[in-house]
Order: sequence, then C-alpha cells, then structure tokens
Amino acid sequence: MQEADIAIGDLTITAVREEAVDFTMPFMTLGISIVFKKTERQNPALFSFTKPLSLEVWGYTATAYLGVTLYLFILARVSPYEWVKAPSSTGDRSDIVENTYTLHNCFFTMMGFLMGRGCHFLPRLVWSLATVRSLSYVQIRVA
Repeated sequence: MQEADIAIGDLTITAVREEAVDFTMPFMTLGISIVFKKTERQNPALFSFTKPLSLEVWGYTATAYLGVTLYLFILARVSPYEWVKAPSSTGDRSDIVENTYTLHNCFFTMMGFLMGRGCHFLPRLVWSLATVRSLSYVQIRVA
C-alpha cells in the first residue's frame, strides 16, 4: 500500500473523512456546503403545476369558484338594475330586456377576479359588487 505525505484536492470535510484523513484547517471557506446526488432531469407532467397544493385545497378552490359564480349569477337575475332594454337593429330601443350576466359571463367575470385582472363589465348594484368582490377576495387569499 502506498502512502502519501501531502495531498491537495477539492473535498468537503465530512465526519467520516475526518476520521480517515488528518485535515488541516482550510484557509478559505465559503460557508455551509451541501453534498447531494444530482438527479436526472425529467420532463414535467401535464398537471405538475398543481403539486404545490393538495388535492383537497384544489377541490375547495374549485368549489368556492363555482359557488361565488353561481351567487353572482343568481344575484344578477334577481336584481332589477341588471336588466336593461336591448338595442334593436334599427337603432331604437325595443321592449325586450336582457341581462348581461349570462352564466358564461359570470364564469368569465369570476375568472378575471381570480386572476386579479377584473373584467370590462361589472355589476350595476354597489352592494352586489361589494359582496362578490369580498367573496372572491377571500377565495383568492385563502387559496
């Protein structure tokens, strides 16, 4: 077996190595070092963005999204301020009233609130807007 009097190398001093080798005090250290095996890079799965939260939290978020959306839809249907006369093709106002808050528009509005972007049409009632905004704010902050 060959013996060496001195050796220079880029080694991390561990407890096991310190028992086998007589190390000198390093003259330059950069702080804590961590040694770990480098894993091979794998392609991410299709729904890997959902991994930070549990399935239960995603279920609660989806339930809150659906609940607040349906609440906005019902509120818009009940409110007389959301029903406006529809413009006709001739330019004069007809007797037909319409509501801009269809179920599709309610989902779109709530998705805009969820993403923090809002939407170009808002409820006409101040209290309904405040209620829906506060519910969506709680939904976003809890999730």
